[in-house]
Amino acid sequence: MLSLVVASLLLVVVGGETCVNPTVSTDTYTSKSIALSTETAYLAEFSVSCKDDVKGFNLFAEIESGVLVPVAIVPESSTYQVSWVRDHKKAVTGTIAIKMYDEEGYTAYRKQQRSESGDVGEVAPLFTINIEHPGVAKEGLFVQTEFIAVVGALLVWWCANSVRSQIME
Repeated sequence: MLSLVVASLLLVVVGGETCVNPTVSTDTYTSKSIALSTETAYLAEFSVSCKDDVKGFNLFAEIESGVLVPVAIVPESSTYQVSWVRDHKKAVTGTIAIKMYDEEGYTAYRKQQRSESGDVGEVAPLFTINIEHPGVAKEGLFVQTEFIAVVGALLVWWCANSVRSQIME
């Protein structure tokens, strides 16, 4: 029994490394064409370097108020990626602040959500990244290309039918 307690404490101490004073470099993308996609996609890829050279720690992103999602990590590196989609009509435009939390911050966030006040703004994120989304725009022709193809096919059929009728006379 004592060895189980000691092993549990050892795992907590070893796995309890936190990133102190992180430096973040970010590369972001959002879909902007309404013709090429049915939803707006948001993507942020970022690398984190810590003062104490901690790597491979778990992160959680607050993509909207009250919604935390796990962040994907590239194995054996300090590069992370988070992405999500929204309908074009519900997509947020402008600067979107994505708050990042480590495991300790995630625990504090969830604890604050369950409290009576439920104000998660009191929990400080590890860092914040910004995504710029100008909104979606309709690009291209005034009409859809499928419509132009059908009109062209009908025009060819009409011309062929007219020539056939003249030959048959």
